[in-house]
Amino acid sequence: MISLLMKKKAIFSVILITIAAVTSFTLVNFIFSDVAEAGSELKFSAQESIFVSSVEEASKIAGFQVATPNSELTTFADSELKYSIDVNQLVQLGTKPAPRPVGQSWELADGSMVRLLQGPGLQLPNIGEPIKIGGTIGEKIFFEAEDYMPSRIALYWTNGDIGYSLFGTLTDSISEEILISIADSVKVR
Repeated sequence: MISLLMKKKAIFSVILITIAAVTSFTLVNFIFSDVAEAGSELKFSAQESIFVSSVEEASKIAGFQVATPNSELTTFADSELKYSIDVNQLVQLGTKPAPRPVGQSWELADGSMVRLLQGPGLQLPNIGEPIKIGGTIGEKIFFEAEDYMPSRIALYWTNGDIGYSLFGTLTDSISEEILISIADSVKVR
């Protein structure tokens, strides 16, 4: 199945990028829906992402210290690795400042990808299997392979008031164990 996907690499890459964007958008809207106080009318919607060139720049815009995985785990021995970092712009109806989650993406030449999303107030979705990540109990959700998509895993955990989501494809380049190791290594550096 994976070899068939790799033969259709262009389609596969477009589908992965689209899924990563939709996943981030959905997670921001779904997870931040719990940030508002009970009974309030605060609503969030993602408007756009600002692409930045460094973790320091993302931290300044987002208003919190952005954590990163161990860089040795995200090289994937891939000379054509594409890395990007973005700060999501959220529009909030109400008076409280809107959270500004930060996304980091790694795209490999074979179309495999990993996306880390983090921000204050992100909550566990409470629909996954319990898993220990970074010393806390988080959640793991497995997505079966379908059509041009390989299997995928999403990991969720919190550290203080910052919530994290790591989403990745399961291919010859990226295994579940690698994704869990990447999640375990995420910290402010």
